[in-house]
Amino acid sequence: MLKRMITFSLAMVLLCVLPLTSSAALKSNVDSWKDWNVTFNQEVNHHSGLEHVYIQSDDHTKHPVSVTISADSKKFIVEPEKPYLFGEKYTLVIPQSIKSAQGETLKQQATKNFAVESDYIESIETHFTPFLTNILVNKKSDANVTKVEMVLEGTTIPQNLKRQVNEFSKGMFSLSRGQAFEIHVYDDKRLLEVLYYKVK
Repeated sequence: MLKRMITFSLAMVLLCVLPLTSSAALKSNVDSWKDWNVTFNQEVNHHSGLEHVYIQSDDHTKHPVSVTISADSKKFIVEPEKPYLFGEKYTLVIPQSIKSAQGETLKQQATKNFAVESDYIESIETHFTPFLTNILVNKKSDANVTKVEMVLEGTTIPQNLKRQVNEFSKGMFSLSRGQAFEIHVYDDKRLLEVLYYKVK
């Protein structure tokens, strides 16, 4: 499984010093296993609600994460427990209830919007019917992608998608809505990336 390391700090400041920075509202495109570092300008109370930090998708479903605090108590590390889905939009939420070691809370709730980006794939689509679900993967026109495989959740055997210029496709029987799968993207020599998707 490939994991691209991206460093991004969502800088936030506690009420007693300065207001929150505006960078929290900007969108970012990230990989499927992005960790978030949330940095404060002073020590945070360990008991002020780490469990209330969360990530949710556009339909308000919470994405499972683990949240740890750094040794200097000035940073939260928010790690996904399962991959983000390609084509979905997510929001990292830092609630106002987070407190400093001195007991001050944030001036307001802070959020960070993001979505999964691919260096090689433009889009993934599924066309669902009760009997046959078509999967279509469109590569970026300038990407050197020669093979795309699909691996269904709970299985280990990859299935090749048929290539047609910039598209890769496959018809699958008995797929259900919400069923997850991986898309493995290759060039002539190696695995380039792994994307995650669910039948819609």
